[in-house]
Amino acid sequence: MELGPDKLEEIEKRFEKRFICVKCKNKGGYSKRIAVTGDGLSKLIDIKLNRMIKVSCTKCGYTEFFDVATIKDPDFNMDILDIIYSQE
Repeated sequence: MELGPDKLEEIEKRFEKRFICVKCKNKGGYSKRIAVTGDGLSKLIDIKLNRMIKVSCTKCGYTEFFDVATIKDPDFNMDILDIIYSQE
C-alpha cells in the first residue's frame, strides 16, 4: 500500500509531536521526507529508491530515520510510536 502525500504529512506531524530524543531527552522534533540511494547499481547511477522520514531533535540535532516502506498501516504504527517514545 502506497501512502499519499497527505498521509505522509500526517505521519510526519505525529513523529514531531511524539519525538523524545534518546540523547538529551528533549521532547519534540522536526521532520522531513528524504530519498536515498541503495547500494549496487542504484548507487552507481544515483537512483533514489529508498524513501525515508527523518526526525531531528530541536535541541541537539540528534536524528533518527524511518523507512516509509515499513509504514503500511499508519494507525497501527502510531501505536508503535507510542511505545518507542513513551515516557518512563
